[in-house]
Amino acid sequence: MIRINKLFSCQLILVILFCGSCNTNISTKQKLIAGSDYKVWQEIKDTTRHKGSSITYWYFDKKGKSRLYIKYKNASKIVRLDLGDIVLNENWNLPEGGKVDIGGKIYKIDVLNDTCFSFRDTTKNQETKLVYKNDKIL
Repeated sequence: MIRINKLFSCQLILVILFCGSCNTNISTKQKLIAGSDYKVWQEIKDTTRHKGSSITYWYFDKKGKSRLYIKYKNASKIVRLDLGDIVLNENWNLPEGGKVDIGGKIYKIDVLNDTCFSFRDTTKNQETKLVYKNDKIL
């Protein structure tokens, strides 16, 4: 009986440690994406198809808000992206399993570190690549 209790106790401790490491992983990913307050990421486009086009910026804050900004070609200012009648869901979060939910759409995270954030729309097999330079651009 004592042997079973020790085995159960060891298993319980392992489960608690595993769950704790999962939460840390999500917290670490959230910090990489949004920083301590917010982060602004610049989208990297395929220059063979988008030569000389506008630059898109992705804003993520630690409270779960996301926004898109754009600097149009030949413009001096960065402005919030206005899609007219289209209303964007400006929220983001991290569901489990290496995914990110941006605006209600689930993407698979390919790369996530201090300077690079790459995610993929698996239904369209379309990848979005973002780089982090600084937050002073907005």
